[in-house]
Amino acid sequence: MKITHRIQKDICIVSINGKITAEEELKVRTYIFGLLHIYKHKTVVIDFEKTSDMNSIGIEAIMLLHRKFQQERIKLAACQLNRHISRIFEITRLDHMIPVFRTEACALASLS
Repeated sequence: MKITHRIQKDICIVSINGKITAEEELKVRTYIFGLLHIYKHKTVVIDFEKTSDMNSIGIEAIMLLHRKFQQERIKLAACQLNRHISRIFEITRLDHMIPVFRTEACALASLS
């Protein structure tokens, strides 16, 4: 799994390429929490376009990020979910906790 980020319109966009599994969950959380301390952004969008799978530990990681972000008053959103990841969000009701956007452009327009 590879994680990258970039800043656009004062929003931190995090891209996850690969599977979010038990082996990778800590990497995801550590990477994203680390960005908050470096950049101090108030909005983070996770781009799932290249995320191929996410198991229960990956789901837990996203939920933990959501809770932590709520405590620190940071907006968290998701974009470009493929069919499989979208279904995971629906089943787990993550889509009721975290705003989901079809495209990155839609997320940026709505959150800017």
